[in-house]
Amino acid sequence: AIGKGALAQLKELWLDDNKIGDPGMIALSEALAKGVLANLTQLNLDCNKIGDLGMRALSEALAKGALPKLWVLGLDDNEIGDAGMKALCDALAMGALPGLMYLYLNDNQISNTGMIAFSEAIGKGALPGLLEL
Repeated sequence: AIGKGALAQLKELWLDDNKIGDPGMIALSEALAKGVLANLTQLNLDCNKIGDLGMRALSEALAKGALPKLWVLGLDDNEIGDAGMKALCDALAMGALPGLMYLYLNDNQISNTGMIAFSEAIGKGALPGLLEL
């Protein structure tokens, strides 16, 4: 239903603790890439067993301009590793999420390698308004 334009005016979507995993994240990302939920300002995906495949799908949607008004993205307590973080950083370096102020990535599997990629993206101007990580 979301992929067909339902909830087009939705501002906040809280899907935390649903264990959607990579398959659910891929399906949601495909809908987001079509421009649905373009008015979303807050997206909480905490505790969903999202790994690198799901994060890659979300990042691809973001790189295509999905969620242009988002200012809060919650991804705490998932299974995102360095490959997923790198995919997110690639999207950020392309200008994704220009208004993001709050990014939550606690309790994932991101190592120094993933955080180095993040710091490089920030150094190149990504997320200029980020207030909290």
